[in-house]
Amino acid sequence: MKDEAVQILQKRVHQLESRLHLLCAALVLLVCFVTGVLTLPSVRAQESTAAIIRARGLIILDEQGRERIFVGAPVPDPKEGTRRSPSTGLVINDPAGHERLDWA
Repeated sequence: MKDEAVQILQKRVHQLESRLHLLCAALVLLVCFVTGVLTLPSVRAQESTAAIIRARGLIILDEQGRERIFVGAPVPDPKEGTRRSPSTGLVINDPAGHERLDWA
């Protein structure tokens, strides 16, 4: 009687282990599918917007938040005064904010 009960229990353990392996495989597939579905929109968004950036200007700040480099159309007037006419190009300022290079 004991041998028969042991065999029945061993068979049930084997069936439970088989089901556990099947459930683990299904869970791995589900996680992969969900991860793919969640990352797909961000990949599509990057592909559609990465080609061209349009802007009238770009200002680069230093670590203290001071405006050091301007790229624009037009670039802003210098601290010392106004430009004779609007300028388009690149301006580099020193730490005090004075224009050191104007490449227009």
